[in-house]
Amino acid sequence: MGLVVLGEDDFNFLKKYIYSLLGIYMIPAKRILVQNRLQNRLKELRMRSFNEYCEYISSTEGKDKETKHFINAITTNKTDFFRDPEQFDNLKDKILPEIIEQSKKNEIVIWSAACATGEEPYSIAMTVKELLTRDKHINKHIKIIASDISTNALGIAQQGIYSVSKADSISLAYQKKYLLRGQNDKMDLIKVTPEIRNMVEYFVLNLMEDHFDDVCEADIIFCRNVFIYFQNAEIIKVIDNMSKRLLTGGYIIFGSADTIMYSGSSLEKVTGCIYRKKYNK
Repeated sequence: MGLVVLGEDDFNFLKKYIYSLLGIYMIPAKRILVQNRLQNRLKELRMRSFNEYCEYISSTEGKDKETKHFINAITTNKTDFFRDPEQFDNLKDKILPEIIEQSKKNEIVIWSAACATGEEPYSIAMTVKELLTRDKHINKHIKIIASDISTNALGIAQQGIYSVSKADSISLAYQKKYLLRGQNDKMDLIKVTPEIRNMVEYFVLNLMEDHFDDVCEADIIFCRNVFIYFQNAEIIKVIDNMSKRLLTGGYIIFGSADTIMYSGSSLEKVTGCIYRKKYNK
């Protein structure tokens, strides 16, 4: 079967479906992208038209069986280790030590939301490990949780295996401590060490859900370079829901690519990309 062309009517249907499911608005210029990303799904289902596919994902059977595959096909999972490296320096030298000192709990929770294929939570884990090695007096457990809507991305994250080129953004010192190099026919691969992998707990979460009540309360939330795909109403909804899971005095760290137009009363801006939950007066 050759290329199946996505017509305007079917694209408009899929555009609305993507927006309702993921909060992502697909502009007309994205039609070819949607067309190409769904080709394998049509081939797998032996469908000859997008109209047939649209009818299927609208059906009870399609919603039950196809939604996961649709999400995996549509979502973008591009990320890197230590993206915006100054934020990890800030985490190690200021934010996390402050939280540890002020918290009366025995456990500090860091949540990497929309973690994609795991580079961000593993960067957090390496940073935490460095802090614990440096400051041996710290007697609190630091728990790292990470979520994404894509089960494919989470599968890659849990394995912790990447192309060797991914190591370019990791310092040589960290590479020696926290990465394993593939041997023989796997020389082009790296693997995150078990020590670092075991520091992260992964779970599936759609940021468009009405609440995050099933997520444990966090001291620090990373939600970076996600909102470039969202409209402002969806951005506000996600930040509102995240702030409800953020402990007082805790931090939300956004990405340098995100445009944050948030005026909620619970958060205060610390720097360009970092907000803190206000203390009750």
